[in-house]
Amino acid sequence: MNNRKWIALSALVLTLLATWNLPPAASSSIKSAVRDGLSPLQAVATTGAVRFREAVRYLRGIGNLVEENRALHDTLAEAQARLSVLEEAETSNRVYRRLLGFSRNQPHALVAAEVIGRDSAGWWHTLRLNKGAARGIRPDRAVIAYPGGLVGRTVSVGDTTCDVLLASDPSCLVSVRVVPAADENARLFGVMKGVRGPAGLPEPFAIDFLDQTAEVSPGDPVTTSGLGGIYPKGIPVGTVTRVETDEAGLYQRAWVSPAVPLDRLEYVFIVQTADDQSPPDPDSDFAPDADPPPDSPLPDIP
Repeated sequence: MNNRKWIALSALVLTLLATWNLPPAASSSIKSAVRDGLSPLQAVATTGAVRFREAVRYLRGIGNLVEENRALHDTLAEAQARLSVLEEAETSNRVYRRLLGFSRNQPHALVAAEVIGRDSAGWWHTLRLNKGAARGIRPDRAVIAYPGGLVGRTVSVGDTTCDVLLASDPSCLVSVRVVPAADENARLFGVMKGVRGPAGLPEPFAIDFLDQTAEVSPGDPVTTSGLGGIYPKGIPVGTVTRVETDEAGLYQRAWVSPAVPLDRLEYVFIVQTADDQSPPDPDSDFAPDADPPPDSPLPDIP
């Protein structure tokens, strides 16, 4: 094997020397023949090099596309997050404007409050609000909610918070007036109390001691009567859904659906009396003493 290698190498050297010493014409012919013989190999090598460079550029392009795609994905995620924040702000602003318009149209002085807690027992007959004695809140003050409906009354007041007993609690008694469709001028009064059960019941109120001869029908509106000194007159309470006679046959009982969703309240208003002191609250975005921005009318309430 080694001898063959040496023989081939010696032949190549001798050929080169012979070519070097040949006349120019012969040397040119041999060089041309060698060039022609090697040209296919050169073409293959050149084509391979070109394809290799193109492959390298392609792979680099894919890497750049991956980076660009990642950057676009991050930009899109950031834009979506900002859009979500703007939509939430717009929704809150719309809610605040509605609450402000509601509070301005009420005949009573109101303190706006946010619901920050509910009864931990799961029955949801009490709420905790973020306003207390520092804002002039006192016990036994009526609490109402947008778009107009009785929520309950304050029962325990701290410096910065207060608890509200919902009208759906059995211990909450409210003197109410039913306005029969048959006679809107009828003075039909009764005592409404909560019916024990979880929040969200379609009929959490019941009115007892209604006159047996009175014409009470489903759909009749119910408002506070103003008797008792806690709930001002005329606050909407709900609507009669059904009427039945008590077991003794002495009076009628009416079941009432609430005017506001007691299990989904976020903001409420505490009714104040002339004796309550209510200093300004700069932290309230929809306080009654806040002015709406100029040229920004309150939107229509659907």
